[in-house]
Amino acid sequence: MSDHPASMQYEPLVPACDISGSSLGWAAQKCGPAFVYDLYVREANCVWVRGLLKDINADTKDNPLAPYINLLFDNRLGPYEWYLSANGKCFGSPSIE
Repeated sequence: MSDHPASMQYEPLVPACDISGSSLGWAAQKCGPAFVYDLYVREANCVWVRGLLKDINADTKDNPLAPYINLLFDNRLGPYEWYLSANGKCFGSPSIE
């Protein structure tokens, strides 16, 4: 984990990775199946993360069983740190600089 204390402890993905469709998929597999996932990022990263989520939504919009991802802000995270939460489990990645 980074030097920035996150509001929630999460299990880091190994190796650490930037947020992307594949890394979100990897974290979602580790959290287990859910209809709603919570994605925590720094507020400063919201524009490009929201764009990523729109791209993912465009790929899955025809699937009625596709999960919904809530974008939430946690400014205690490091610059590129993020984590995904569902089913009481949290997986994410520390900052990659």
